[in-house]
Amino acid sequence: MGARQITTSARAHVTKAVTCERTTITKGEEAVRDRSNTMKTTVLAFCFLLGATAALGQTAPVLSNQPQALAMPDNPAHATQHEMAEPQNILEHSGYTYAQGERPLWEFGPVSQPVPLGDSARALKKEHGTAKKSEIVWQN
Repeated sequence: MGARQITTSARAHVTKAVTCERTTITKGEEAVRDRSNTMKTTVLAFCFLLGATAALGQTAPVLSNQPQALAMPDNPAHATQHEMAEPQNILEHSGYTYAQGERPLWEFGPVSQPVPLGDSARALKKEHGTAKKSEIVWQN
């Protein structure tokens, strides 16, 4: 029981140490408090501006409440008959060519014979066999 008992002088010493710790503020803690206060002030100002904008937006007259008759645009010369314009050549000054009949196949160039798939596979296999191989094979 003796170890649990604290003398009044020791208790006073502990109380003074705790009081001193509460009043001592480091520079880092001050910076955090300043930043926190700045952020709170900024959010409050933003909310105020948002509310003020919404309040002013409700009082601005957008459309008048006076009735107006609907007036459709009118063009009386739209469907009247008139002479057609002069024809325009869209090919500019190019010559006009006309032909009739069929062209023979020999005029279109030589017909190529397709290479069989087996022949191309054999050629690739031979090329792969002669390709340079690695000198060292690593196996983990």
